[in-house]
Order: sequence, then structure tokens, then C-alpha cells
Amino acid sequence: MMNSVLYRFLTLIAVLTLVGIGTLHGQTAVTGGIEGNVTDPSGAAISGATVEATNTGDSVTKQDVTNNDGAYRFPSLIPGTYTVTVKKVGFSLFVRDATWIDAGIIVRIDAKLPVGSANSKVEVTGEAPLLQTDSAEVNETIHSTEIGALPTFGNNITRLTLLAPGASMASGQLDLHPENAGSDFNLNINGAAPNANGHLLDGVENTEAIQGLSLIVPSNDSVQELKLATSNYDAEYGKVAGGLWQIT
Repeated sequence: MMNSVLYRFLTLIAVLTLVGIGTLHGQTAVTGGIEGNVTDPSGAAISGATVEATNTGDSVTKQDVTNNDGAYRFPSLIPGTYTVTVKKVGFSLFVRDATWIDAGIIVRIDAKLPVGSANSKVEVTGEAPLLQTDSAEVNETIHSTEIGALPTFGNNITRLTLLAPGASMASGQLDLHPENAGSDFNLNINGAAPNANGHLLDGVENTEAIQGLSLIVPSNDSVQELKLATSNYDAEYGKVAGGLWQIT
């Protein structure tokens, strides 16, 4: 009887641990972020400035206040287009429009505030795409508009990952539908075996244990973003040696 109770207790602990791991992935894999520093014209840090990040799709706004070093950070933003606004008494308003945030990527937006009234505004638009300076990860991200426009064999979203550098597929699969239950294709990423790949669906583990395939492949219409990381992923994905699919 005692052994039976102990077995059930240990089983419960193991299940809760796995759930916790899945939750942790969900907080990191399905969101992106914005961070930066706010300075005056001389380059000195401005503390106490109010920074707002507004999702233009649903008008949801998140707010932060710069610290003593003038730094701010929004670590958990759902993918989408954002407007960043910086306010501080005695300085002009700073606005950065149309900044696209991808899952798993931190975008840096630094703001230099000229001295002026709140009625004056510095509006930054039409800049070249920002370099990914806060992560060494190499990835290919495909958004919903591209998913809808690009042809996919059998209307299967996993075929689009062949657009990523280093991705290849065995010739026998090029003209066939996948045979596994998840409707996934075997892909080699940078020469690694297919069973070295990993899959996350809305931040939850979605990898079949033996072949490294997706357990579930969602329909194209239900996908907002498909991201394939091919190398230099963060330590949280340490068990992956091939490619890491993140579908949201």
C-alpha cells in the first residue's frame, strides 16, 4: 500500500514538472519584445520617462518607466505591429510607428529626446529594418500574409520551411504527401538528422519522440506566424540539434 501511494505521488510530481516546462516554453516561444534606452541630446540617460508599446492590431497598450540608466523593456509582446511612444516632462514626445515584432525576437528601439514641450513631437517612420543585435539566433520567419500568398504542396505549412537556408528534404518526399499522423515532412537542417528537430505549437511541446516530427500540423489559415530557427538558438532549446519550428 505504501509503495502504491509513493508511486502515485512521484507520478504526480513528474506530470506537474512536465506541465511547468511546457508553460515556460509558452512564455518565451510565442512572444517577442522591445527594449532600449532613452537619452537626452547629450547622450545622458533619462530616468522616469514613460514608455508605451501599443499593438496597432488590437489597440492594447503596455507601459514601462525607464530606470536610472534610462533603460526600458517589454519582454512579452504577442507578434504584431507596434507603435512605441516615449514621454517625459521637459522633452519632446518621441513616436516610433510600424515596428513589427516576431516571436522569440527582442527588437531594440533607442529614443533620443530633444528638449521641448509636450506639444512638439519627434516621429520616426520609414527606417530600414533593424538588425537583430540582442540574439545570435539564425532563423526564417514567415508571416500570415506570406502563408496565404505562397503555394504549398497539399496545403501543408511545413513545406514552407524549405525556404530557410540550410533546409533540405529527401527527394522521395518532394512529390508525396506525408504518411505520419501529424502530416509532417522529414527535413534535414544544416545536415542534421530529422529526429534532431524540435517543434513548438503556441509554446507547447509538439515533437514526436522517435522521428522528431510534429504531432499536430495546423491548417494554413489558423497560423499567424511560422518561425524556423536553424542555429544558435537560446539555451532553453538545448535539446534541439537540428531545426526548431515555432508555430503560433
